[in-house]
Amino acid sequence: MMHDKAAEYIGIDAERKRGLMNYYNENCARFVKPSRRYLIKDGDNWCAMFTSVIANMYGLSPDQFPYEVSVGEQVKLARQMGIYTANMELAKPDDLIIFDWQGVNGWPDHVGFIKEIKNGAITTIEGNYKDTVGGRIIAMNSKFINGVIRYRDWE
Repeated sequence: MMHDKAAEYIGIDAERKRGLMNYYNENCARFVKPSRRYLIKDGDNWCAMFTSVIANMYGLSPDQFPYEVSVGEQVKLARQMGIYTANMELAKPDDLIIFDWQGVNGWPDHVGFIKEIKNGAITTIEGNYKDTVGGRIIAMNSKFINGVIRYRDWE
């Protein structure tokens, strides 16, 4: 599962993070539409980059995955692809969970993988979590969850 691949990077240091950034620039950026194409660099937020790298390592094509470094743009692409939903009842492991830290404006701020859903709580694996790869447990009905990008539709 993709979240298992993502878990291999939990606790990475700055050198391994740069390796992921280089991987994105060399293997994933080409899948971003030319008007949005951006090479990630030190100091950038990198949660969407992390999900793109893991999806690429997992073998997903740009027809299956919304490759991007911007969470907002990733969600726009997912909506166009018909794989985004705000209905958390449809969430499954390996889906991307989308966060809105303001909890009110609907603008996606952060993204990670869903590892597990159990007893109304979601366990995640996220890049750019305290400047490494980490995770959290969050209530499924949290006001900070914007929605999910659904993996099972990418297959």
